[in-house]
Amino acid sequence: MENKYYTPKIEEFHVGFEYEFAFNKKNYTKIVYDGSQVLKSKSYYDDYGCEYDAVEDDLKYCRVKYLDKEDIESFGFTYIDEDTYILPMLFKPIIFSPGKVWGDIIMHYHPEDNYTSITGFSEGQEEEYTLFMGLIKNKSELKKILQMIGVL
Repeated sequence: MENKYYTPKIEEFHVGFEYEFAFNKKNYTKIVYDGSQVLKSKSYYDDYGCEYDAVEDDLKYCRVKYLDKEDIESFGFTYIDEDTYILPMLFKPIIFSPGKVWGDIIMHYHPEDNYTSITGFSEGQEEEYTLFMGLIKNKSELKKILQMIGVL
C-alpha cells in the first residue's frame, strides 16, 4: 500500500472513531470522536450565537491511518508469519493469533487491499469456522468487528 492514510467519509464517524486533524492545516493531531464534535453543518449555533465548525466542512484536513500490523497487535494478536500458501501469486497475507481469547483465532490480513478474514477453531477440536470476511480499513473498524464477533 503506497499511502498510509486516507480521507474519511462522514459516514465513518462514530463514537470511538480514531482520526487525525490538521488544526493549523499542517501538523496533525490524533483525535478520538466522542460525539461532541458537530459532524455536518446545518447552521449549528452555540449559546452565544456563534456557528459551530463542522467536521464535514474540513474533511480535507482529516486523515485516518489504514490498518497495519501495529494496530492489529494492539488488540493482543501476535504476528506469526507471512502465509505463502494462500494465493501466493496475488497476496502475502499476515496471520495473527491472539493470546487471550476462547479457542484459537487466526487473522489473515492482506495489506494491499485491506481484505481480512478471521477464523476460529473450536477448543479441543480441529473444526474451523469463519467469524468474519471482508474489508477492514482502519483500527476503529477492526475494534468494532472484534466486538461484534465476541473477541473483545
